[in-house]
Amino acid sequence: MALNVSGFFTMAFDVCGFFTMALNVSGFFTMALNGKAHAYVFASSGCKKWDTCGPEAVLEAEGGVLTDLMGQHYFYAKEVEHANRRGVLAATKKACHGDIIKKMPSHIFEAMQKM
Repeated sequence: MALNVSGFFTMAFDVCGFFTMALNVSGFFTMALNGKAHAYVFASSGCKKWDTCGPEAVLEAEGGVLTDLMGQHYFYAKEVEHANRRGVLAATKKACHGDIIKKMPSHIFEAMQKM
């Protein structure tokens, strides 16, 4: 289930002073490592653990953070399901990640809780 979050993107990234562009998770991490991207939002359950596990380790080693859209960290044990059902929110700075979570509309949280 994908969410219509076009207005959310604009609002959330404006609070951090960023502009938006469409990238997949690999594109974001490549640009982030080069200092050209600062945050990534994937508001869908289509992303899998193998898409985020390695990049999350690198991002966090560089001071960033990756969670679901609720702000909860994913677990990568073999017993957990493979889908990142509550989307992905990644940011190169923890403060910006927190700002995006605070600005997220309640209907996004409600939709993610049902997934």
